[in-house]
Amino acid sequence: TRDLVGAIDKRISPSIKSHIVAMNNNGVNIYNYPKKVLYQISDTDMNDYIDIAKKINSSPNIKLVNIQHEFGIFGGEWGDYLLAFLEIIEKPVIITFHSILPNPNEKLKKVVKAISEKVSNIIVMTEKAIEILHEIYDVDRKKIVLIPHGIPTTTFESQEKEKLKLGLQDKTIISSFGMISSGKGYEYIIEALPKIIERYPNATVFANGDLTYHHADYKKCYDPSWGRFKYRTRPAFGNHDDPKAYFEYFGASTGPPLGVYSYNLGSWHIIVLNSVLIKSGDK
Repeated sequence: TRDLVGAIDKRISPSIKSHIVAMNNNGVNIYNYPKKVLYQISDTDMNDYIDIAKKINSSPNIKLVNIQHEFGIFGGEWGDYLLAFLEIIEKPVIITFHSILPNPNEKLKKVVKAISEKVSNIIVMTEKAIEILHEIYDVDRKKIVLIPHGIPTTTFESQEKEKLKLGLQDKTIISSFGMISSGKGYEYIIEALPKIIERYPNATVFANGDLTYHHADYKKCYDPSWGRFKYRTRPAFGNHDDPKAYFEYFGASTGPPLGVYSYNLGSWHIIVLNSVLIKSGDK
């Protein structure tokens, strides 16, 4: 969202200004939001969705709403609390679907179709997403716009200095970012690792990001891929992880019930924090 807002502002500001509606997990605001954040919604409180929609309707300066959609952000079954917002909102709405699941159950299909019917346009990032939305979810192709996924422009610097600090100066690093789920090709990396290790004996794998997809079973999601390296995994709890399943799978070394722990890496002492669970007993 920050990258999107920054790009929009760079292109059209100051003639048009952008603001953000932030989603808070379980009603807890643990962030020091910037002034860009105009409103906040508790993901599990349907009344918040309705109240914020009414506030947006009453503001003459707000001309367009863009929703960044990902499963797990919005409350309800498959995020169906978002429909309460869309029922009330009177401003034009454009939604960006970051994930389109190809084998939906009946409930998921109804939710995605209902969302699609209530917005003016839908943005997706691949041709395959257009095909799935149209053929499986029965969404009108005319409403769908393809904008390929991009990354922020950044400079690439030498990694040697940081690798030295981490005690990894003799290591070849392989990193993955984002949610681990089927269909992302991790099985090919796992299959290739023996040959990679044979050629690069000092290769080290870092799996960064949510280690399951939408509270999936770790034994079905994580275990078939990176599971064989669990003994050397240092996980961090993400907003798509289920607390009970997470601690049962990764064990006591991950610092239950808060998921906060630390370990040494080279000359560094790494502290793993959990921004989702606030105190012991949080669900």
